Amino acid sequence: MSAEGGGYTLLEVDGLEINKTTDKNSCQPFGMEPMIARSKAIRDSMFDLYGADYMEVVTGVSKPQSGDNFTYCPMRSRYHYGSGCPSWQATDGGRWWLADQKDSEPNGNYQANCLLGYHVNNNGFSGFDDWNCTFSSSKYICSTNDKP
Repeated sequence: MSAEGGGYTLLEVDGLEINKTTDKNSCQPFGMEPMIARSKAIRDSMFDLYGADYMEVVTGVSKPQSGDNFTYCPMRSRYHYGSGCPSWQATDGGRWWLADQKDSEPNGNYQANCLLGYHVNNNGFSGFDDWNCTFSSSKYICSTNDKP
């Protein structure tokens, strides 16, 4: 991947089904974790490289508490991007990015540590959903996430 100067170590897996950021996953035996989208460029590169099959869920970003409506803020790290949604965090504490604009999700039915589902159309990413911890996938991208 060449986004942000490259330097990411990536591996696509079809293995253990994950539903929460705290679940045992198929990245762990390789000393890796599910990929964290650090920026729009990285997220878009992931869609281009691996397609929607490996981008069904948002890996590496969650909120440790249930509930709360976040339709009022862009889904990105407040600390790194100057504004964003409170309480959400990358699994490694580093920067994360899901969207610059406000969206109709997450709208309050989020369950702690659950994965958000991506909505994808012919043009790539179109949104995400937090529907009561119903999103999971056995296909995801592993990374060393070495560029926080």
